[in-house]
Amino acid sequence: MRSSWRSSTTATWPDTGTRKTKRVNAINQHFISFILTAFLDSVAKIPNKNNYYCVHRPAHYNQFDVNQFSRGISTIIFDLGGVIVDLSPQATADAFAALANVPVQQVFKAYTLNPDFNSFEKGELTESDFRNAIRRIFSVEASDAEIDHCWNAMLLGLPSAKLDLLQKLMGDYNTLLLSNTNSIHLDYIEDRMLAKSSLDRFFNKAYYSHKIGMRKPDTEIYQHVLKENKLLPEQTVFMDDNIENILAARSIGIETVHITHPDMIFEIFN
Repeated sequence: MRSSWRSSTTATWPDTGTRKTKRVNAINQHFISFILTAFLDSVAKIPNKNNYYCVHRPAHYNQFDVNQFSRGISTIIFDLGGVIVDLSPQATADAFAALANVPVQQVFKAYTLNPDFNSFEKGELTESDFRNAIRRIFSVEASDAEIDHCWNAMLLGLPSAKLDLLQKLMGDYNTLLLSNTNSIHLDYIEDRMLAKSSLDRFFNKAYYSHKIGMRKPDTEIYQHVLKENKLLPEQTVFMDDNIENILAARSIGIETVHITHPDMIFEIFN
């Protein structure tokens, strides 16, 4: 993802239901990089009519021909956030800004200066450690429940139609889940969105960054999945909304589809 940005580019940001365009200069590159890779792989930049967020890229990023599903593809690896679960990272940023009584941009900047978010996704911090990090970063005396509410605000929903599609695909393909996530988010998804049911049952196997100690776009996580499942990369397709994750998977020979809209998987499989 970082390789697709120039030192000065134009980004579109949601602002109370409207769009406004800001010039982003070189000193903001670290900030942009975080926004593109954080929050359950979401890469929130441009809101669509449903207030979902995704990066819009040229069609040539989707080099995989979907017709290949009938010609040798046996395994589909899905990302979670922005592909299966609908996201609004801006909602979490807004929630933390309100909690700390600071501008939203200050919240984003704080993320870039702290490794705690990636560490939490790799399982290197406990939930208690992470919440204490939030209190330190934003200088707030918030309860666990208040912090979790802000952190989970980005999780908009898990459409039942996507779950139905996943169950149908399990009959035809080896379907895997590969997600940069954390225990607070996964608990929320399973407790609130799945009525205390396991997300794992919608895939042949699920991989969560905080459980295996690796995260995308590091190539080791893709190699781990390939090796453990005895997969050939050319017979495997990976779907993610983060172009940085897509390029990393492609670099080791995995076929890829860059998801640029939360309902794109319906278009692919219908």
